[in-house]
Amino acid sequence: MLLYIALIIYILIIGFGLFFNIKWLISLAGLLWFIPIIEIDNMFIILLSVIMILAHGVLLFSGDGKEDFE
Repeated sequence: MLLYIALIIYILIIGFGLFFNIKWLISLAGLLWFIPIIEIDNMFIILLSVIMILAHGVLLFSGDGKEDFE
């Protein structure tokens, strides 16, 4: 049940942060991926959480794409 609550909070924070372009809020949402690493003993869930932390970092540090082709 804790994982479902964390997932819903994560989706809401990411949506709100991307809509209003608040980088610090998006970075705080990445901390929610540590909940499965701490709470669950399944190696597949832990690996998926580590992959999502890395993907979250790429999302956070990627630009809006306007400066790539200028």
